[in-house]
Amino acid sequence: MTDTVRDCAKAEIRLLVAGQSIHVGTVRTQPIAEDVVPDGTGLLLRGLRHPGELTAQLHTVLAPWQQPLTAPVNDSGRIPLPAAWRSAGPLVVTLRAGTPMSGTPSSWPRLRDRDTLVLRRSPWTSTVIETTAAARTTEYLGGGGTLPRGTEAIPYQWIVAARGRDLQACGAREAAPAECLHALGDAGPDALVGAADSALRSGELAAVLVGSGLAALRIREVTDPAAVRPVWRRAPLCALLLTAPLLPYLSDDPAYESDELYPEEAELLHEVGQFLGNAGPALLVGHEDPSRSVGRFDAHARVLNELPEIQQQAVWRTARVVPRGLLDTAARAEAAWQAFRDRRTLQYYAVREECGDWLDAVAIFLDDGHHLLARAFRDRGPGPLHGPEEAWMRVPQFSLGCALIARLAAAGDARAAKLERGLRPLWTSVAAHAPDLTAVDLALAECLVTAEAVQATG
Repeated sequence: MTDTVRDCAKAEIRLLVAGQSIHVGTVRTQPIAEDVVPDGTGLLLRGLRHPGELTAQLHTVLAPWQQPLTAPVNDSGRIPLPAAWRSAGPLVVTLRAGTPMSGTPSSWPRLRDRDTLVLRRSPWTSTVIETTAAARTTEYLGGGGTLPRGTEAIPYQWIVAARGRDLQACGAREAAPAECLHALGDAGPDALVGAADSALRSGELAAVLVGSGLAALRIREVTDPAAVRPVWRRAPLCALLLTAPLLPYLSDDPAYESDELYPEEAELLHEVGQFLGNAGPALLVGHEDPSRSVGRFDAHARVLNELPEIQQQAVWRTARVVPRGLLDTAARAEAAWQAFRDRRTLQYYAVREECGDWLDAVAIFLDDGHHLLARAFRDRGPGPLHGPEEAWMRVPQFSLGCALIARLAAAGDARAAKLERGLRPLWTSVAAHAPDLTAVDLALAECLVTAEAVQATG
């Protein structure tokens, strides 16, 4: 009950008696506090409503890669700060009832969470000599110097690019996300390898892959398998793109004998099934996608859209199983649920005329010689829409179409590369609001493009 109420703005309590629904009451949730302000050697919560024990978790905006600080909130709403945090610049403060659970991994907070507060006007003093990439990136986010370049700076560029909108909203340098995307695109394969040290999830990586153009980066061969191996453990989506030239050896096609591989290359291929699940290897062999209908917004999504939010969650969670591989049914359903929850924002992009134009362009491109890919693209279609207010239902098809074009470009198709550059601005916006769906589609597209290429050569 607590989790349910926390997820929605209000909950109605009804009693079903003899077939009649009787309204008993309404539970309305309120934020724990209204605002946070500096207070001497700490912070002070204003408008505090929670009478019990509270814990605050603080993230620093100018060093978003830094581990958050966990601090207790006293009865008067005051949060004590260590000396170093008093001049760390803007802070994001997330409030939670009770004491924190030890060993719980911390993630970047959601700014739209009503129990997350932002302290934008907070003093920042640079006391670190600019020798490390982290210190120089903090200096840059605070408005000083230029964006650090080089392999040591790449993990921080990933983090800034992935959390760019939040950092901008909290007072960091306005141009930082765009400059980091450009720098990652320039770094090419080195950027994909460097993602392993960013500690970002595949969904967060996927949105940056799109915006930087790395999703369409052509990699002709795996020049250093030993360098790619650890990437599989920490940034598997990037490792999949780095390993793409070897994927045909999982197809069981006689033209690609596994005996031709070096041991280090064979070790990379062992990781593919663990990351993608059973569906990935099946697709590479040429089998039909066992979960091709999962993730499509069709009539079932229309019915779900008409239910109250609390029932939407209940229906979706009833069907959920524990996700395993990225392309397994459960993981795809979870990614689609994330996009469905943000459908009102996605509607803004999907209703544009250019979205329909790009969908038509992708369909025409795929129909011209890419029949396997064209079928997968059509399978994602929402069917006839009842009006422009249902444009959000086209998002899964648009997402997969963009991913297919990008991976064709990465395979060396010059026409696809030109089309991907045109798609990229709108795709980047959609990926930012449906990151997990984007990750699924990039992996799915890579398998489909590889399978088609193997069939063509065979």
